[in-house]
Amino acid sequence: MDKDKIFESVEKVNSGWNKFRTWATFIRLILLFFAGIAFVITGLAVNSELAVYIEKTTVVITDIATFDDSDQVTIYYEYDIDGKHYENKEIGVPDGEYSVGDSFECFYNKKNPSDIVKAGGLSFYLTQYLGKALIVIGVIMLIISVVKFKNAAVIVFNDLVYGDNTPQDDD
Repeated sequence: MDKDKIFESVEKVNSGWNKFRTWATFIRLILLFFAGIAFVITGLAVNSELAVYIEKTTVVITDIATFDDSDQVTIYYEYDIDGKHYENKEIGVPDGEYSVGDSFECFYNKKNPSDIVKAGGLSFYLTQYLGKALIVIGVIMLIISVVKFKNAAVIVFNDLVYGDNTPQDDD
């Protein structure tokens, strides 16, 4: 077999492989773009849901109800906001975490003060900052996909419009 024919065959294989890699990159960047949009939308939703809990108050535990076969309890607590008295409860608290008379901080919805969320703990701060983190990650993903998408889109467009430009055999 002739050396030139071998080089042409290798060049065709490389050209096909490069075309596949370009298309794969193009598809990955489109997915990255839409994932970035999803992250931004999810981040905005989380932020808007938590944005109502901006006012802080201190609640006092008034009673603890235990379950027969469980290591969790229901705590009942009360608090005052703008001279009005509220009572609420939290179900599924680990037994022994609180005692009657203990107090802790909560955030409440100013439009509906009976809607309250316990402050502190990993889960509270994680959800509080999760929305902001998702927005930042989503924007970064969008920027990366748009910058990289431009180059891949040109190559894919040229391939679609002008077809396969690899050398053809004369045989």
